[in-house]
Amino acid sequence: MEFPQPKFVQTNGIRLAYYEMGEGPPVLLCHGFPELAFSWHRVMPRLAAAGFRAIAADQRGYGHTDCPPRTEDYGVTQLAADMAGLLDALGIDRAVYVGHDWGGPVVWSSALLRRAHVAGVIGVNTPYRPAPLIPKDPLQALREEWGDDQYIVNFHNKGPDNPDSSDAKFNAHQEKLFTGLYRKALFRMSDFQALPKEKRILTMENLVFAENPRGEFVLTQDELDYFLAAFRRTGITPGLNWYRNISANWRATKDLDPNIDVPCLMIEATDDPSGPPGCSEPMKPYVKDLEVAVLADCGHWTGHEKPDELCDLMIPWLKRKFG
Repeated sequence: MEFPQPKFVQTNGIRLAYYEMGEGPPVLLCHGFPELAFSWHRVMPRLAAAGFRAIAADQRGYGHTDCPPRTEDYGVTQLAADMAGLLDALGIDRAVYVGHDWGGPVVWSSALLRRAHVAGVIGVNTPYRPAPLIPKDPLQALREEWGDDQYIVNFHNKGPDNPDSSDAKFNAHQEKLFTGLYRKALFRMSDFQALPKEKRILTMENLVFAENPRGEFVLTQDELDYFLAAFRRTGITPGLNWYRNISANWRATKDLDPNIDVPCLMIEATDDPSGPPGCSEPMKPYVKDLEVAVLADCGHWTGHEKPDELCDLMIPWLKRKFG
């Protein structure tokens, strides 16, 4: 596996690990949950070969980066400040931000909170949800619509010493977290949308702990070993703390100008319930320069399932917009 060794900067009160390949216009790659900078290891060589400086960070709470102790240390304001601080430390004025999964809220929010640092945005599987589209606290809305078993609501049942918490369950079954979750097309969208509503609740049981997991496992043994070694160091709580700030994130951004005026590319996937075809429609009035692409026969783990196809969408767009 072609992946560089970590380098470190001190920024925003933490020691942050980053990895880079190539030279040229900078492209900042932001991972999600449960991921790492390493999640971009199939993408970075292609970006570098195409003439871009690919930079991926272990974001706070992950990998070789510090894990602050408080839940409130993982809000999107801090996450955006970390990425801006990394660019400052590297002497980079602006970069194209690319975000997958939870990296999506980081990059879209950075376009509001840290506008001077953001030259453009690529959202992978995670669309922009501007504040005017979220009229109430999102945690409250999720609980009202789907109940306490919905996985994001469930993640707020916290505490590593609470045996019923998601922290305890995931830390006790870390390998299952990856072997259960990292699967191609956990849900075929045509099948998923045909289910009655009570069957469409995404829970820890049907996402991670299913007795007969759906879909093809998308990690190699080396990739699985890399993830497990990293999460044994940090535990799962820092990653879950990102979810535990969704209400605070909403409050931090709801009064900002929601319009994004830099070039943006949204990449949807046909079999990802979190980013299916059409998920970008609500964001279009708020993004002046938006292009949309759809990856066929692809679930949520795009960088593992369709890395070459992902690069084939990103690189021509980057060259057209940023040379």
